[in-house]
Amino acid sequence: MTFKLVFLRDAEAWLAKAKELPDEIVEKVPFVYGTPDDVIDKLDKFVKAGCRHFVMNFQVPPATLKGKCQIFA
Repeated sequence: MTFKLVFLRDAEAWLAKAKELPDEIVEKVPFVYGTPDDVIDKLDKFVKAGCRHFVMNFQVPPATLKGKCQIFA
């Protein structure tokens, strides 16, 4: 498995490239993101498919992590 680190200096270029991706491609990735209702809907699809355990990795700045975890809970 290959890992790439994303540095702040590269963030704008990565974001610009990500915006070029068609919505159909983005919707196929196993990432859960969006409004609370979006997240509930996506997780519900996994549960209906048989998933019973999730590993969550919140990709947010440390200053907002606690708040995001509380919203998720």
